[in-house]
Amino acid sequence: MSDRIPPELVQYADLVEQIAVPMGLDPSVVLSQIWTEVEQFLSDDDPDNQETATRDERRWRYFYDPQRKRALYDRTVSVDENRARAQAILDPQEFADQDNSWGLMQVMLAVAREYGFAGTPEELCDASVNITIGCMHLDRCLARARGDVFAALCRYNGSPAYARKVLRRWEILKALEV
Repeated sequence: MSDRIPPELVQYADLVEQIAVPMGLDPSVVLSQIWTEVEQFLSDDDPDNQETATRDERRWRYFYDPQRKRALYDRTVSVDENRARAQAILDPQEFADQDNSWGLMQVMLAVAREYGFAGTPEELCDASVNITIGCMHLDRCLARARGDVFAALCRYNGSPAYARKVLRRWEILKALEV
């Protein structure tokens, strides 16, 4: 992991600012998330690979039923049992698509569905759409964490290590006023 700012990250600064500021979010936090979420793609020569970054999320138990508009998970059962329940309810392609996180902010399709997104994973990879939904989710995580940025980042990604990495990079970006 490098703490040298990838030059490719700067191309998203204006878009992030346009989306994050009206929501009351610090654009540097969002850029730090993008840097952390897709760092292996940012230096890719093909800019499409940056925005369409996809990560397998099979370790998570969270699914969302877009037809019934409800989450399909139960914290009291195993990941495998949750997955089996979701697989029995969801269309096979929807289930497969919800097994991944997508785009610059690595938004899980199930999370995007919660915010009313009805499009395809490819549409979720559009930078503007992805950053908007990622910011909406971060905003909700911050509200649930009562403004504690570390706790909110842990909620966003499920990992204290992720939260620490984002916070370290946030300090770097703030110091440089990116």
